[in-house]
Amino acid sequence: MMKISDESYERVENILEDIGYACEIEDDFEEWEDVARPSFETFLDDLDTEQFDMTCEAIKEKINSEYDNGNENYAKGIRAAFVGYLEERLDYLAVTDDEDDPELLRYVEVIQKRLDNAKK
Repeated sequence: MMKISDESYERVENILEDIGYACEIEDDFEEWEDVARPSFETFLDDLDTEQFDMTCEAIKEKINSEYDNGNENYAKGIRAAFVGYLEERLDYLAVTDDEDDPELLRYVEVIQKRLDNAKK
């Protein structure tokens, strides 16, 4: 199991707080998940690969926790927005990809792994 930093958990709380400001999360998640997507972008785009991976793991934990606590609509909205963010990020990196940069290749690999896991 991955050790997750306190900063990663704090980022997740910041993402969720930002989503709460931008969205009416009481509405059906399909009405707000597109609006929630930029909240992930704001807090994840500038992270290095390790920070990104830890924060994604913390997001996964939060989604599972929300499901376990009966907040299915909220969990589905977070998950849908997160999946959308990961797909957009991969598309962006495919256009700007520098195939000679090992760190960027590792970052893309982590995004793809997280996307595959989030879609399950």
